[in-house]
Amino acid sequence: MRLLFEIVLVAALVALAWEKPWRERFGGKPLAAPVRTHLARATPAPSLTPAPKRGSWMWDPTRQSALDNPAVQSSKKKPQVPRPAP
Repeated sequence: MRLLFEIVLVAALVALAWEKPWRERFGGKPLAAPVRTHLARATPAPSLTPAPKRGSWMWDPTRQSALDNPAVQSSKKKPQVPRPAP
């Protein structure tokens, strides 16, 4: 029953604020229209380096993914931490 009351209350609040904002409805200062200034947009500078081909990341031999086997390392080996003797 309480849930039904809360749903009706929220629906009533949304219905009241649908057409007119709360500030205008209950004596607040009306919202002013935002002032827009037209600024000249700068044209983007051309890139000095060519963009890589689409999908080239897929064939990069140094790329590591979540499915790569950690036991098989390409050319880099992880530095091993010395373990204390028992």
